[in-house]
Amino acid sequence: MVLLDLLGRRLHEVALRAVPTGTAWDAVITSREAEGQIRWDGTGRGTVRARLRHLTVPEAVPDKPGSADSDDLVHDHRVARP
Repeated sequence: MVLLDLLGRRLHEVALRAVPTGTAWDAVITSREAEGQIRWDGTGRGTVRARLRHLTVPEAVPDKPGSADSDDLVHDHRVARP
């Protein structure tokens, strides 16, 4: 089973295909919780647009014993550009 933790939520049975298009990324996602198209454009303040066939708010990512609180975690997100 492929899991994806995103913004404190967990998606199950994920298939994701993303391709760069100019300054943006176009993606198609299929999971138990969401299915559809997503476009992320990093210019300016950045925008995310989604056209989803369905969306169910996923469960929160479970805490791991001995880990820091999620509020204390810093996420480093890097995007490779061609």
